[in-house]
Amino acid sequence: MGKHTQLLDRSAVRESAIEAYERLASLDLALVTAEELAHNIELEAVRLFGLRSARLGGSSSRRDVATTPDGLVIPVARMELLGDGQPFAGWEREGRMFAAQVGSLIRAHRALLLNRRHEAEISALYATVAQLTARRDVAAVLKTVVERARELLASDIAYIMLLDDDGGTLRIRVAAGNRSDSFLQLERPVRPGVSAYDGSTVSSPDFLNDSGLDHHGATDDLVRLEGVRSVLGVPLRTQLAALGTLCVANRFVKEFSQPEIALLSSLAEHAALALDNARLYEDAVSAAEASAQARADAESHLERLERAESVHQKLTEVLLAGQGVVGVATTLAEAFEAGLLITDWRQRVLAEVNSGLTDRQGAVSASVLRRREVSVALDRCAAEFQTVHIGEDVVVAPISARRELLGYIWARRSRKDRHDDALGTSIEQAARVVALELLREREAVETERRLRRDFMYELLSDRSADPIALEPRARQVWRDYGSDHRPLVISVLSRRAVGGSPIERARRLLSDGRTADLVTIHGRYLIVLTTATQRERVLAESEAIRVVMAQNGMETGIAIGPACRTLTETRNAILTACHLLELLSPRRVLWTEGLEPLVLLFDSSNRDRLDSFVQRTLAPLKEREELMATLMTYYDAAGNRTEAARTLGIHVNTLRGRLERIEQMVGGPVDEASRAVPLRLALLASGTTAGS
Repeated sequence: MGKHTQLLDRSAVRESAIEAYERLASLDLALVTAEELAHNIELEAVRLFGLRSARLGGSSSRRDVATTPDGLVIPVARMELLGDGQPFAGWEREGRMFAAQVGSLIRAHRALLLNRRHEAEISALYATVAQLTARRDVAAVLKTVVERARELLASDIAYIMLLDDDGGTLRIRVAAGNRSDSFLQLERPVRPGVSAYDGSTVSSPDFLNDSGLDHHGATDDLVRLEGVRSVLGVPLRTQLAALGTLCVANRFVKEFSQPEIALLSSLAEHAALALDNARLYEDAVSAAEASAQARADAESHLERLERAESVHQKLTEVLLAGQGVVGVATTLAEAFEAGLLITDWRQRVLAEVNSGLTDRQGAVSASVLRRREVSVALDRCAAEFQTVHIGEDVVVAPISARRELLGYIWARRSRKDRHDDALGTSIEQAARVVALELLREREAVETERRLRRDFMYELLSDRSADPIALEPRARQVWRDYGSDHRPLVISVLSRRAVGGSPIERARRLLSDGRTADLVTIHGRYLIVLTTATQRERVLAESEAIRVVMAQNGMETGIAIGPACRTLTETRNAILTACHLLELLSPRRVLWTEGLEPLVLLFDSSNRDRLDSFVQRTLAPLKEREELMATLMTYYDAAGNRTEAARTLGIHVNTLRGRLERIEQMVGGPVDEASRAVPLRLALLASGTTAGS
């Protein structure tokens, strides 16, 4: 009776848990705040574990659930859920499952908030551009830039240092957030290692203690007095000259992220244009008194700048409307009546508008890439991160972030704009915008990759979660969940060192072309869940995967599992395939169907036993490949001699003769179970294929 009651209690807890997970999964993450999400999690914890109250917060390095004097503690997404009250007996198992479920939900919510923050940063950046465009006074431009830099990066201090007339000294012109007036006296010589000298970004989480930077005694003293620890500086420069450096700083140690560097660099680009615009405008006003031509030149230059700023205003609207890289290309093409092509770093086309640089399949034309001037220009783009001209017609600008090449923008000028550099200026700044978009997309892809990896870990772990509880997460990471599918488990070996993890490079190659399939990494293996279930189709896909990997310097072995529908079937099929890969180490395609007994009979750590079994069982047929293939075909045909003869392409009498010779060699009928089972397993393990 007690045992029956215990089973009922467990069943009730399981049903309550499933209802709790379904309620949490039904939340619209786009509408709830972090506090509301935490409150819902706390309520579900109280209901599920029978607590008086629960509180989620703080930070934790705890790795497992535990009972406390007041109740319980569950580590969740680097936080702790503290429960007040006496939980039911044996709550720990459900507590671990609860931690996995709500941890995945919290990580997905955090990724969504991060994407919103990126959109807000882009909107704020272009609001700043509008303000800068309207200002003609140098001091007003400088003040606006430092205020916006401090606001966008949430930093303690922001300041601008400008070069003097001879370009040998940097002096602070304006600062925001400084505590002492002496900080405004900061000046330093321009030497290698200084942003304004190299034209590159300088970032340090702990400036005064960073031995890799160029230090200047007087500068360090003022920095120390101001309490500055971390510093990020990006160059202020136009196409004609370097102007100085835009910096942000904090009074605590901080590692600046790549999106933050890209954001400040984009602001610096606009600030340099606005500063140059303001200086030219002031010079033009002065020169106009003596020369009408000087005024015309200044107004012409101002018109080009305003045209460029107008284009960037449109780019902002395009990105905020969600039109992405394609919208950027279309906007630039229409504004300058030019052909546009945007590619990633591998020359894969992301967007194209009448560029004349692609082939019929929409890829960058091989004849274009083979041209020597194109190859030289791309190498220079990648090495120097500078815009390069190819002849009179084509301009190529790198898309980069923190010295990482993300792609290229190609522009083909119209005849009327061939000598106007406004297009070059616009695509350089568009490259910054596209870089932010690509980084945002990469962050979203990385979030999805982590969710898929976490799901697969939970599915295959020794303490596997209840399949019903895992179903909401399966639907979240795989859009075809619920369809019949087969698992492909792939071992990857790099034949030549090309940098990076071979299995991660393999994952990226497959993910790019298989958006409908679930592709993830588990331990040493790459796992693909494909809806191709017919043997001919899945075999063709597996061979295509091996060809792609071989073209990229990787050798693969693929274990194809049986057709599955439920998570339990999928889990068992993947674990069996992994075991067989460890046991047989194939360098080809392997069907797991029929090999399951090998998993039960042989341990992967003792391969010698399997080899001994195969050699001993097939010893009578040694080096008689034709007879072994005949026997394998006969077994695959389930003992149907007519079907086996048709598969082998021989007469049934010829098949009968071969079987008789085999029976003489093995010492008896091949249909007897005591002889058929070891022979079939040995043939499968040896790699013998039917009809070979």
